[in-house]
Amino acid sequence: MREPIGANRPLGDIVHNFTVGGDVVQTGGGGGVNCKPQGVFQFFQSPVYSTYEVGTVGGDVRISGYLACWMGVVEVHVGNTMAFRGNRLADPDAIEILSNNIAGSLICRGNSRVWDNGDIGPHLFPRQPEPNTVGRNRIGQCVLSSPNTKTDKPGPGPF
Repeated sequence: MREPIGANRPLGDIVHNFTVGGDVVQTGGGGGVNCKPQGVFQFFQSPVYSTYEVGTVGGDVRISGYLACWMGVVEVHVGNTMAFRGNRLADPDAIEILSNNIAGSLICRGNSRVWDNGDIGPHLFPRQPEPNTVGRNRIGQCVLSSPNTKTDKPGPGPF
């Protein structure tokens, strides 16, 4: 797809195995900071979430103001910058930003929480590191790696 993906106040975006020539922009939306099934998600008995997984974006990925249960961006090749701003998620391991290859900068500001590792069991910990490759700068919450055990502190590696 050569056109950008733009979503203004979606309940959720679920995008897998994709190629976009331009930007991916998601602004606002969600079902509130909770994990209650709503809208079309009720049919699947699933909480509201957004995910972009296994894809290529020629420009930027910008996600801001999303209020829901969970969000993840996993294994995406980004031609420019990836930015997450002001997102609030109810699930304690959202927002998972995992194994992305970002040519530009990775910017995370004002989010409820961000992770560069995934849970490997039924609980929040322990976690498996899945760091991102970033060509320029890591800014804000996406500077230090996330804890892998309950007693770890963030850092020292790159997010």
